[in-house]
Amino acid sequence: MAAERFTRGKDGQGLRRHLDSLGDALAALPPVVVFFGDGDYLRAAAVGRFRGAWSAAHPGGDAVTLSPDPGLAKPLGYPDLMAELGGRSLFAREKLVVLRRAERLLFPAAGRRDGAAADETGGAPGREKGFLDYLESPSGASWLAIESASLPKNRTVGRRLAGKAALVPCPALNQRDAGDWLRGRAGELGKRLEPAAAELLLQAHGIALGTLAAELDKLALFVDDREAIGAGEVREFLTGRIEFEIFGLTNAVEDRDLREALLYARRVAVEGSRDQKGKKDDGERSAHRALAMLGGAALGILRARAAMAEGASAADLAAAAGVSPWRAERLMAAARKYPFPEIRALADFVAGELRASHDTGGDARLSLERTAAKMAFRRGG
Repeated sequence: MAAERFTRGKDGQGLRRHLDSLGDALAALPPVVVFFGDGDYLRAAAVGRFRGAWSAAHPGGDAVTLSPDPGLAKPLGYPDLMAELGGRSLFAREKLVVLRRAERLLFPAAGRRDGAAADETGGAPGREKGFLDYLESPSGASWLAIESASLPKNRTVGRRLAGKAALVPCPALNQRDAGDWLRGRAGELGKRLEPAAAELLLQAHGIALGTLAAELDKLALFVDDREAIGAGEVREFLTGRIEFEIFGLTNAVEDRDLREALLYARRVAVEGSRDQKGKKDDGERSAHRALAMLGGAALGILRARAAMAEGASAADLAAAAGVSPWRAERLMAAARKYPFPEIRALADFVAGELRASHDTGGDARLSLERTAAKMAFRRGG
């Protein structure tokens, strides 16, 4: 089975239709499925759809994520993969194994010798035998989802996967596709991104959907409650100085760095921002915008903490929350610094400060410094 390349459509509908078609095509939950291609974001989204469908079909099942990339998880080789595929879960009868960045294990570069993955595959084809045998007759209690940047048919494992597994091509987008996708994603965030604004974002970041998703998340917070995002807002976001202070504040709070958080909060409150004509505000508008971003950060950390308690991965969080994989990783790192009861109380506190500054006319600058201190303060540290 192979999924066709997605077709273009207005406001990202082509990409959404492609993902929806994957859900239909993979509804039978084939025991081995390969998501391959140079579309990083599309691969991650497609794997997320498959994992969601599998979890819905097996609500008590155990999902395990592996990666040979040292930057994502403990390096592994074929014996580790086969141990997961052949071993029974302690918590469930059915198991889904998701192998991310699989090309590092299955298709290592010729002559590579940079760690466990290379040791298990490079120059040692006998190590592949157990995996090749598995592909001939997969276990009835385990499923394998492979995410790989490539599927070389001139490699033994690649040929076997092409003949035995369900194949899902995940190509990169072109400029027009990416613009459609950006406008569609902005709509999901409750914003209307004008074509000129999308073009500016693409000029600044290229067709890298993970980066674009992260930037769009930040841009949506940057414009606060304004629905329309035009070229002017994007230029202000990309070139203005105040957004660096606001995002520095958000990062400091997520890192629980009290000194940096107070420093950035004071800069935002005192320096304010400048419009396109160079007119400076008194800091009130910028402080309210920063408060809204801290509120979004608190809710994101709360959601990440809840996801971690359920054993979800960053990829799961990205798919469920509709944020970029980069942002999901960042939120999970922040969530480890906040006990669940504390971040839940902080989210309520920030919401109250936002209401006070917005509905009752309270001074957002004072609310911002108070909120930054309360969120970044760490008891005993």
